[in-house]
Amino acid sequence: MDGIVGMIKMSLHPGGNDQWKLCDGSKLAVVDFPELFALVGHKFGGDGNEFCLPDLRGDQGHYLLKVRSGPADTSYQGIVSQMVLWVGEELPANWLPCDGRAVPANSYPTLQRIVAKSHPTAIHGFHLPKADAIPGVRYIICTEGQDPDPQANSEKESDDDY
Repeated sequence: MDGIVGMIKMSLHPGGNDQWKLCDGSKLAVVDFPELFALVGHKFGGDGNEFCLPDLRGDQGHYLLKVRSGPADTSYQGIVSQMVLWVGEELPANWLPCDGRAVPANSYPTLQRIVAKSHPTAIHGFHLPKADAIPGVRYIICTEGQDPDPQANSEKESDDDY
């Protein structure tokens, strides 16, 4: 339950596992990673039966790309307001691109509540963050899923008790 294929996360640990690979430009066999290949194709290089991972090497940490689904991933929804890097063209459900667009307050109520806590003037709406990445990779933000504020969940439960 730690991500969806095509999601990139940053880690201080350089190693991946069978579900996460280092974004180092290496080649993968299409037959071994068909779900990821369906998202990226040859966007980052490769040809025929091989395709490349994006090369996001740097000195501040290691980027790992989710390359395979696991059994627990079917219920992964993300944490509302969580921003991740994404390599696919099609956006996963409940995620929006971080392109700076204006969002009416009633469109995403949980995200609105979170934004309004740090920006009280955003009670009627807000703008999504504008975050650029490298060509072929973009930031996306979770609009529905797990609420990061456990107090909000307990407030909802206490309201129901009246």
